[in-house]
Amino acid sequence: MAFVFSHAAVVLHAIWVLALDFSVVLKELLYGLPYILTGLVVWRMRSKWTLIVIASAWLSHGFYDFYHDIFFVNPGVFAWYPVFCAFVDIAVALYIFASYKRLSLTERRTTSPST
Repeated sequence: MAFVFSHAAVVLHAIWVLALDFSVVLKELLYGLPYILTGLVVWRMRSKWTLIVIASAWLSHGFYDFYHDIFFVNPGVFAWYPVFCAFVDIAVALYIFASYKRLSLTERRTTSPST
């Protein structure tokens, strides 16, 4: 999952080169850097807390997408894309949070002493 997260960010930044404006590409890379680094860091984590870190990053990226045009406008991005991406990011984050909750409940059942 973390591998997908970091590589999706790299691919999207490559697409944003379509803006043909180096300052916009640099801003996209700068604002996307925390997400790329988060993906690379959790890629090596072996813990159920990895799900929380990834879900939090994905959720924050969804909010970033909603407010993208406040930071800067990228003419290489379709007008509908930030809202679409935000909804996808939030849906994925909620799914990962739910997966974490389900994993925690399963662990509690298997580790609790039987009565």
